[in-house]
Amino acid sequence: MSETPIKVGISGLGRSGWGLHVAALARVRGLFEITAVFDPDPARQQEARDQLDCRAYGSYADLLVDDEIELVVVASPSPHHADDTIAALDAGKH
Repeated sequence: MSETPIKVGISGLGRSGWGLHVAALARVRGLFEITAVFDPDPARQQEARDQLDCRAYGSYADLLVDDEIELVVVASPSPHHADDTIAALDAGKH
């Protein structure tokens, strides 16, 4: 196992993003580090900056070009999952 946490970007900070994915990643602290998030809502972006001490983007494309991010958690609304996942893979993210 790597001693360096995998740097994670989260796409979407709604119920699933905050309530499920952020909480799950917090339980395995040390394995994963939430490095950046994307959400179109400026209030959610600020909440992420304040609570997660991470970068927050208003554009999914900006999240994907962040070279530090290794893995993307797609927590956007369900109709966007396929396109968001393909875009993450095309950007070289797991």
